[in-house]
Amino acid sequence: MPQYDLHILCPNCGNFHDALIRVALDESFDVRRVSDIYQQGIPLEFYQAIDQIRCSKTDRRVEQKMPELMVLVAIGRWSKPEPRNMPKK
Repeated sequence: MPQYDLHILCPNCGNFHDALIRVALDESFDVRRVSDIYQQGIPLEFYQAIDQIRCSKTDRRVEQKMPELMVLVAIGRWSKPEPRNMPKK
């Protein structure tokens, strides 16, 4: 089953930030808006993950509640491992 990373368009800097949440879906695609996939409602865990994101350029919390500005991206396509994203040993 294909897996996807959630990315959020940041209102602070205008770039996408990785929400560090991964989902598996039956469909296969490169990038799609969350609002197109979850038409009946966005999973609560997406909003919970977004609440934890800080903009790397402004160091401000990312506040994004609009599902059309959230995308699911095929794993590894946009995400690059960074030391702050890696699990602690």
